[in-house]
Amino acid sequence: MKTPSLILFVLIFLVLISCKSPSVHYSDFQTTKNIQFDEHKVSILLGMPMDMLVVNDLVIVLDQQTDMFFHLFSIDSFNHLGSFIRKGRGPGEEVFISPFFKIHADDEIIYQSESDLKVARIFLSGDSANMVILRKIDLPAAMREGVDFFLVNNKIFTSNYLDTASRDFSVYDMETGQMSEWGESYFFSDKSIPQYMLAFNNAKLTTVNSKENLIASVFNQFPLLRIYSLETEQLIAQLQMSDASHNREVMLTGQGQPGTGGKISYYHHVSSTDDYIYGLYGGFSVMDRFKEGEEPFYYDWSEEVHIWKWDGTPVMKLRFNRAVSSFDVTPDNKKIIATSIVDTDKLFEAVIPWD
Repeated sequence: MKTPSLILFVLIFLVLISCKSPSVHYSDFQTTKNIQFDEHKVSILLGMPMDMLVVNDLVIVLDQQTDMFFHLFSIDSFNHLGSFIRKGRGPGEEVFISPFFKIHADDEIIYQSESDLKVARIFLSGDSANMVILRKIDLPAAMREGVDFFLVNNKIFTSNYLDTASRDFSVYDMETGQMSEWGESYFFSDKSIPQYMLAFNNAKLTTVNSKENLIASVFNQFPLLRIYSLETEQLIAQLQMSDASHNREVMLTGQGQPGTGGKISYYHHVSSTDDYIYGLYGGFSVMDRFKEGEEPFYYDWSEEVHIWKWDGTPVMKLRFNRAVSSFDVTPDNKKIIATSIVDTDKLFEAVIPWD
């Protein structure tokens, strides 16, 4: 059963968040561009927007503090079109929804509740929208502490927080009922580190390219991108954007516990279109965000996004005029839409300067 401790663990992650492998390719971006967000006041006050998606003509925000988990807005006017899935234990309500959800099809999303995955379809009609649950998928007990799920070819993948795992993904085959590990070994796998801490230190977020049958992961504790082919089950690209030796040293000297400081926090969010991968990059020490003797406070993660092609080619960095907590990109790659856990009465919009 999910408990508030898991939510706290996920939040700590966000603050910090079998073939031969290709060698790590050190890379950087030749182009950096600055962009300015336009602010759009919304008619409802969000509490703690944890994740968001652009689905067709809608912006869908998942909120952990409001009475309703999902809030839908028009992407043209940013008008509020409806809120769905009430928090509670009654019929049709949910006690818990994981802070990560994904597009499952053109007008469908998949999200993780207390003990299962649910596929929901979004309907837009005029100035209103609706969300209908299409499918409920029971999770095996061994996977219920995982997060960041996605569903491909009748297999459930999770990429985070299974203490027994040693490879990038744990997979449940719904046809055979079998669990297995998938992908390369953990990027950081020192045997002197407890297994549960290895899972935490290798935490990542994954995005899916269903058109090309590819997935890409960015890591919170390392400046790392990994891209896999789901068809061949091979790692096709592994890029490191800066030196990762600092965090390795912190982990090996016993300072790797969440909240103890020292480590650099790298990627906090990932999004993609059929053409590009977008990673929200921090690159800061967690302790830089706090002052001695002060209580922790909420802040937005980052003001920089890294963009790659799906073959791993770096495209450019985008630097914002303000930090944001989550974002998504329109399918035509023209705009970024973002949220804030500081300015919770606004959504943010910027045009991507490709020229």
